[in-house]
Amino acid sequence: TPLKRLLWTRFYHHYRVERMADKAKRVIAELFQLYLKKPEQLPNGQRARIQRGEDPHRVICDYLAGMTDRYCLEEHKKLFDPIERV
Repeated sequence: TPLKRLLWTRFYHHYRVERMADKAKRVIAELFQLYLKKPEQLPNGQRARIQRGEDPHRVICDYLAGMTDRYCLEEHKKLFDPIERV
């Protein structure tokens, strides 16, 4: 339909939306890799799940899925920005 085409080209695939989606994927991937490599960076509850034998991939996915956008960005900044306070 014409409306569907319009939304697809002007909204869903607008260059700004594409940029933001790429940024979001990068932030989540960087957090995932860091937590996988250094699970000591995770909060106590998530570390305990891993220590009990749960799959670290599942634990980290659950943790990231529970984050709000704002919290995710703040965590990324704390962990990757050398100037940001921990």
